[in-house]
Amino acid sequence: MWWSRARNHARRQTPRSLPPTGRSHRSAGRASRPRRHRRLTGIDQRRRGHRQAAPQSRAPPQEVHAYRNWTAALGAHAPELVAVSTDQPAIVVTAYSGLQLSEARIERSQEVGAYRQAGELLRQFHGAGPPWHEPDLTVWLAERGEYWLSRGLDILTAAEVADVRAHLQELTGLGPIPPVPCHLDFMPRNLLVRPDGEVGVIDFEHSRYDLAARDLVRLASRIWASRPDLEAAFLAGYGALDDRDGQIIAHCTPLDSVTGFIRGAAS
Repeated sequence: MWWSRARNHARRQTPRSLPPTGRSHRSAGRASRPRRHRRLTGIDQRRRGHRQAAPQSRAPPQEVHAYRNWTAALGAHAPELVAVSTDQPAIVVTAYSGLQLSEARIERSQEVGAYRQAGELLRQFHGAGPPWHEPDLTVWLAERGEYWLSRGLDILTAAEVADVRAHLQELTGLGPIPPVPCHLDFMPRNLLVRPDGEVGVIDFEHSRYDLAARDLVRLASRIWASRPDLEAAFLAGYGALDDRDGQIIAHCTPLDSVTGFIRGAAS
């Protein structure tokens, strides 16, 4: 199936082929020291030119919007926006130092505590703005899925395309579901742990209104499957999921995986 081929493709990628914030939550196969990730006060260039035909002409609008409207809900657990550059695609944020949770060498009990904090922070972020009632995000996600399937027709089998479409169809049957502010890359690489155990959130480049459970798709499919203790800790902070949340995760996981597979195959 495409998901197993996606994993195999990811294993073949060299560090040069990975985007700046696309490192795995584990550094498997090589020894490395955890790097201290600091968002210093100054220009945060946010250049992702390897995915664009030309450099951005302005600062990332979704990230700027998130800083101006939603990150205040996280209090001291996120950087603050200082300024937006008008002459280059850049923003200025306050410093937030710490180790990426994906690379921090901490005790298991500390890791569990960090995931509980992460759950609390994501719940706060999801409540940072009023829920929308239009448009129906389930329909939009199905349309987005069709776009990605059209880009992958030469590398996906007919059975694989049919499987993803079936999930998208099931997803639309759950709607309408009011979207909320979402991070959309809420992974250990974007969670910083300080020496006192406090957790902070960074990288709001992809933030927008979306289905709340979409923020849990990558955690559920890439981490929780092998670490149920981290799932339990996270949900102790976030709150219990209902049946619809579980269905959203189940139906959006193929979409998340196939888009990553298609992007990787094109790189």
